[in-house]
Parts: sequence; structure tokens; C-alpha cells
Amino acid sequence: FLNIGGGDSLLARTYRRALLVSKNIPPYIAAADDQLPLVLCHCGAEIEREQVITEPLPRNTAAAIYWSCLKISQDHDDGIVAVFPADHQIGDDNLFIETIQRAAAAAEHSGGIVVIGIRPKYIATGYGYVERGRKVEIDGCSYYKVRRFVEKPHREKARRYLKKGTYNWNSGIFVFTLKNIFHFYQEHLPEMVAAFTPMKDAIGTESEKDVLYRIFSELPSVSFDVGILEKSKNTAMVETHFPWDDVGSYNSLGALLDDDENGNIKSGNIITKDMKNSVIIADNRLVAVMGLRDVVIVEDHGVLLVCPRKRVEEIKEIVASLEGDNLNYL
Repeated sequence: FLNIGGGDSLLARTYRRALLVSKNIPPYIAAADDQLPLVLCHCGAEIEREQVITEPLPRNTAAAIYWSCLKISQDHDDGIVAVFPADHQIGDDNLFIETIQRAAAAAEHSGGIVVIGIRPKYIATGYGYVERGRKVEIDGCSYYKVRRFVEKPHREKARRYLKKGTYNWNSGIFVFTLKNIFHFYQEHLPEMVAAFTPMKDAIGTESEKDVLYRIFSELPSVSFDVGILEKSKNTAMVETHFPWDDVGSYNSLGALLDDDENGNIKSGNIITKDMKNSVIIADNRLVAVMGLRDVVIVEDHGVLLVCPRKRVEEIKEIVASLEGDNLNYL
């Protein structure tokens, strides 16, 4: 929900970008129950309540994607599904549209999951990587078979990946067919599929909310990457070079916002004194800081994050802890 650099929030930008590639039905947004009012507020009159698929507890992306696809399948037997994280900044709408169209063709041709791979521009340790394999040509466009996925590497490995030229950044944007994704879940996460079985009769009834809560309360926290993507033998990658930043990494904000004379990147209602080389973001409260170097300070709807800038990638450990404690701050 952060507003970076003025204008619409990242969520609203992502939704409107999804509208560019939605042919037959409007996009859906997956969100926590308590985020529903914010989602409707940020996306305004362009979205209906039925387009927001809510979940009662945070259980990571595997559960969120499965539940969303299950809901969508109630009204649609098949079709192309694209998953877009809501914290990305993407430039060049025309190249974005062309990339997703190529990914849709690759998903239909390969029958697998397609990941959008960003052509690396520099040594980056904050992104996962995709090693591409054999190139496949189809109807004037192409995709690559995925050789392997690599978690965020240390700097020397990232340097080697950039030099070798066969690795791309994993954007976290996935494309697949609705029918095929259920096969992948049955193959790789059968316990999750079984857990959701009661929802087939509960969707659209008065018991839907209670049944869904019981299911989510028993689910483990598993990411889509770990639970499905990295286990699949049939994954493909479509390479692109559209301007892209994962704003989920606060160190990437330098590409989106200008820093001041002291190297600080600031957004929101901020007062600073004697600060250097820091990232300070305020969503709806005044944040006043002084006398610090190389830190990240983010206020988002009353939740405050403070950490050294060089350790910002470890935020995922805090997120995992919150998920494990069933705390709805995410």
C-alpha cells in the first residue's frame, strides 16, 4: 500500500497494469481479510468487492495462489492465469504487455509454469536467479526451459552469474493455465489440496468464511517458489528487459527516488537531522529521526521497521516469525 514517489500506491499501479493484459475478466487481488477496506480504497471505483479474494491468516504464497485459483475456477473452467506481486515498479507498458503475451503462449505450449526472467543489469544479491537452458521457438516467439532456480546468492556468485550470461533475475511473476496449476499442486503439495477439499462445497454458502478459517489455521507456511515452482520438472522462462524494480527490497528505492545531498532516500512526512545514506519511508504518520547512518526506517499503517541497511534482506526472517506467530501485521 506504500506510495513511492507520489501518485498511486504500488498496489493500484499493479492492478492497473494487470488491466492491460486482462482479456475476458477483470483482475483479482489476493489479500488478508483485514486489508479489504484498504484494497477497495486504493483501487477505487475500478474494482468490485468480488474481485478481492481474502484469506483469514497469512500462510505464504502457495496457499494464497491455490485459494485464489480455486475461487476463480468456480466461474471459469480454464484460461491463462498471471500472478503479479504488488510491490513491483515496472516501466514500459508496451513491453510489459508483449512479455506477458509471450509468457501466455509459452504456458499453453509447454503446459508448465512460466516465470518472467529479468535480464540482469548489475551484480545483485537481493534477488533470486533463474538459470536458463534450451531455447524453444514457437510461432515467432521463444522461451527457455529452466535448468534450475538459485536462491539469493552472495556477491561473488552473483558476479559470476552476471559474467556467464545464462542467468536472469527471478521476477516473481508467474504465468500458467488454470487447469494445469491444479495438477502441479496435486503432484507437489497434495496435503494442501486435500485440506481445501471442504471448500468445494462451502464456496458461496454461509459457512464459507468459517470453513476457510479452519483450513488456513491448519496449513503450513509454504512459498509458491519452494512448494511448487522449484519442484516442477516442467518450468519455462520468458526473458524480458522492461525496467523493473522489486520495491520489496528497500535498497532498490534508489532506482525510483532521488536521494538528497546526504545520500538519504525519503518518502512521506519525514523530518531528519544529521542522517546519512539511509532509507526513510512514512505511510501515514510523521517520522522524525536524527543522528543515524546506513539504516532503513519504514512506517506502514502504524507498523514500524528499523534495521541496518546492509541487513535489509533479512527482513524475510521477521516476516516468517510473524507468520509463525499468527500475527496479522503483514
